[in-house]
Amino acid sequence: YTGWIGAYPSPDRTTSSVIGHLQHFQGRNQNIEFLYFDNAREYEDAAKQMNILRDSRDENRPQSDGVAERAMRTQLEGTRSLLFASGLPHSYWAEAAECFAANRNFSVPQRDTRKTAHQLRFGGKFKGQRFPFGCLVRYLPTAKREVDDRMKFDPKTRLGLFLGYKLHSGGVWS
Repeated sequence: YTGWIGAYPSPDRTTSSVIGHLQHFQGRNQNIEFLYFDNAREYEDAAKQMNILRDSRDENRPQSDGVAERAMRTQLEGTRSLLFASGLPHSYWAEAAECFAANRNFSVPQRDTRKTAHQLRFGGKFKGQRFPFGCLVRYLPTAKREVDDRMKFDPKTRLGLFLGYKLHSGGVWS
């Protein structure tokens, strides 16, 4: 158990979107051994299709799964804190949730091992820079329209707000 958390905001609650999120979470070289959820039909169907062992908590009794409920509370409180500290509006909640999960995986040690979820999952410390959500950053534009709009003597970088990390399938960062 690595303690790795993922945030996958989704506009719908369909089996296909759950499968896509679970596949992104697991990555290419790892398997999800067990899925525990709250009786949501789309999770039940996704687990069946992906051949993942599963169980659900007692309906209408969130206290029957204290670990998952505590993780959700931590995620919600962390997301709320990032939005407040950044001064960004509620409409950025999805980006804040993903950024909170990533920074937590990179920096918060697990109680029993004193290693971060990133260390436990990948065998080493996160090698990238960590940034606070919503901070001012300079970035190198790659979008054609931004590159084409740059004048000859303009700086190559632009000012922007840091809204999170681009993690590849399985939580891999490069």
